[in-house]
Amino acid sequence: MKQGLLQEIGNGEESRVWLDNWLLSSAPRPPRYHQDAIVDLTLRVSDLIDDQTGTWDHNLVRQLIDEEDVNLVLNTKINLS
Repeated sequence: MKQGLLQEIGNGEESRVWLDNWLLSSAPRPPRYHQDAIVDLTLRVSDLIDDQTGTWDHNLVRQLIDEEDVNLVLNTKINLS
C-alpha cells in the first residue's frame, strides 16, 4: 500500500527529491538519479525550482535526474502558493 501512496508536494519545501513519492508514473515514486549525480538525501523538491521564475530549473533537473525521468519532472505542475 505504501508503494502506491502519493505525497502532495505543493511548493516542494517539505518533499525530499530522493525519498518521497512525488513523481507521477505508473506508481508514485521518487525519480531515478542521474548516473553521474551526487545524491544529497536532504535535497528538497523546492531546490529544483528556480526562485526567480517559479519554474523548474531545467539545467539542474537534467544534471541530477535520470534522463528517463526528466520529462516526468519537467511536466509536473508547480504550485508555489
